[in-house]
Amino acid sequence: MVDHAVALIYLADIYRSVGRLGPALEYNEKAQQMLKNQPGPLYYHNRAVADYALGLTHHMLGNDSKALDWYEHAQDLFKRANLHWGIEGDRKRQEQCTRVIRWIDVLITNIAEQGATPLDTPFFNLIWLPVFPLRGGEVGYSMAEWEVTECLVARELKIEGKPFCPYSVTGKRKTALKLKVSAKHFVLKVLEDNWNDLPAETGDYLLIRLDTQRRPGPGVVWLAEDEEWAFGEFKRDATTGKIRFEPQKPYVIGADAPRGPIIAILKPIPPAP
Repeated sequence: MVDHAVALIYLADIYRSVGRLGPALEYNEKAQQMLKNQPGPLYYHNRAVADYALGLTHHMLGNDSKALDWYEHAQDLFKRANLHWGIEGDRKRQEQCTRVIRWIDVLITNIAEQGATPLDTPFFNLIWLPVFPLRGGEVGYSMAEWEVTECLVARELKIEGKPFCPYSVTGKRKTALKLKVSAKHFVLKVLEDNWNDLPAETGDYLLIRLDTQRRPGPGVVWLAEDEEWAFGEFKRDATTGKIRFEPQKPYVIGADAPRGPIIAILKPIPPAP
């Protein structure tokens, strides 16, 4: 039964990614029903995932009250799962739970703030992103996904309730930021001025796209062992045509390390006088 439920969750993800929310909701509900009565702490994690997935689908459908309920259910179960994995000594799963709990906090904030947004403001004109340190501090990274049926153009991005506008890596302000359909993005907080000679200041954020089809330009790679990000350049080999990452320092980086180009620098929008 558990394998069947997990398969339904994956199938719902596929339907949700192409905008078919009816089948996605049906499969999410079936998976949640299958898992909700599974006994004991061992199943907290799977039950939390099912509730979270159901919340995502309701959120996309515009059912904010139901989305909020399922997000809160999922968050509670992830907290219980976190305690269980701590007792079991499974640090990796603990870190997964911690990251998802923080991300659900962002989604809940999204719903609360959207309720105060004027009706004439397009829903996809604002984007909410989770925050992760650029170097040091807390371990881990995550991606935020936007499941839309067309390219998403954003003129403003909101991080922890504060508005930011996008700039290019050369420091030129962008009138709008075009994001790929179903692409995965995350943001990294800049902790020092002119980090690696980028026109970024303390308090700015770098918007990164996790991209398997790499392109030349500045980017970052996660160094899990050192708990930080390596800055460097994605460069095209003149002979093979392939793009490789060249960090500024001689790091040894695994081939499967999360990496991606910096597609924008996000700078805070000052409050109106």
